[in-house]
Amino acid sequence: MLAEPLLLDLWQELGLTVAQIRILRWLGSRGPLGAGELAEATQISPASLARILSKLEESGLISRTTVRRDRRRVIVEMTSEGHDLLHGRGILRGTLFEEAAIRLDAKTRERLIEGLDTFHRALREIASDDAFEYPHAVESPET
Repeated sequence: MLAEPLLLDLWQELGLTVAQIRILRWLGSRGPLGAGELAEATQISPASLARILSKLEESGLISRTTVRRDRRRVIVEMTSEGHDLLHGRGILRGTLFEEAAIRLDAKTRERLIEGLDTFHRALREIASDDAFEYPHAVESPET
């Protein structure tokens, strides 16, 4: 999608790796999972996953809970901070985007958000359309 490279850049500026982002996105879309299930779903080895989860937990983005009946089983869940980061809430604080948004009146901000929501829905529809073919190259006009 169009926004993906921008989001990736923002997340990387925050010090997140692609694997960490993959885990957060998986948890964000599917909810809490066992660590083994998460490793299998994200195709990350259990040893690597343990290290990644430790870093995400230290950052306050996930929490891990040991299951009482089976102490070997750990449930991984995203925290509210993780949800906020994943969904972009607060990610633009201190940037030019925030400054520009502050300068807009409330009604204009509301219309902008509605327009972006509509645009986002259109992108999702196009991305889910199996018949859509992405252009391989865009030719620029001769100067």
